Amino acid sequence: MLRLLKIEIHKIFYSKIFWVLLGLYGLLMVPLSLGMNKLSNTIFNFAQGAGPLEGTPMEGFSIFNHPNVWHFITFLSTWFNTLLVIILIIVVTNDFRFKTLKQHIIDGMSKWEVILAKQLVIVLLIGIGALFNIILVLALGKNVEGVSMFEGIPILLPYCLAMFLYMNLAYFLSFCFRRSGIALIFLLLYSWVVENIASFTFLPDSVSKILPMKLVKNMIPNPGNSFLGLPTESDLSFFNISVCAAYITFFIGFNYWMLKRGIAAKS
Repeated sequence: MLRLLKIEIHKIFYSKIFWVLLGLYGLLMVPLSLGMNKLSNTIFNFAQGAGPLEGTPMEGFSIFNHPNVWHFITFLSTWFNTLLVIILIIVVTNDFRFKTLKQHIIDGMSKWEVILAKQLVIVLLIGIGALFNIILVLALGKNVEGVSMFEGIPILLPYCLAMFLYMNLAYFLSFCFRRSGIALIFLLLYSWVVENIASFTFLPDSVSKILPMKLVKNMIPNPGNSFLGLPTESDLSFFNISVCAAYITFFIGFNYWMLKRGIAAKS
């Protein structure tokens, strides 16, 4: 396993696009977090009846207060997860583009090792995202009397599961299309357009609630829903975990089937 990880790290860390996308991930998160805090103060004022242009935010209120800051930063980071997913898509499709996948198999790497290597990349990228969230929370979070600064950290568990599902969807599409641009376009179209249209038009709630992106949203709901009286608790139920596991198993299984069908030789 360590050998596989070293191979993939070598591909990633020597790629300029990796550092560019990682830099964008960090540079966008910080100013947007500060801007959202200011906006939330205005919304909170309005919800309290002060009006958006009257008075000042209620003393002591901030979305950076512990423990809520963990949920806020984690939710905000999901807006930029596509940047991390792009890294994965490029790594996967480059194996087809430069015949690396074919060479790995010629050199004796088994098909399951090919799959495992990319799962290690996914875990690495999720770890980078989670670590950045922790650093940002520790840097921007405001201590509240009687509240531990780590009280809200369990939100990282559904974050990791949601990211694992989302990235395996991207991995699946990368195997299907073998071109980074096409895979990314289909991922964005499905995530932002197709699933939403299907959910709001003809799919019943019982079906739409188990669609991949719906699961992601349920596991990391918008913390701003509290202003509207809507639920904000992460739905990390056994049912959701089971459905996520089923999707991930399908994506990995399909990729393995494609390898068995000789996709590496055709690349």
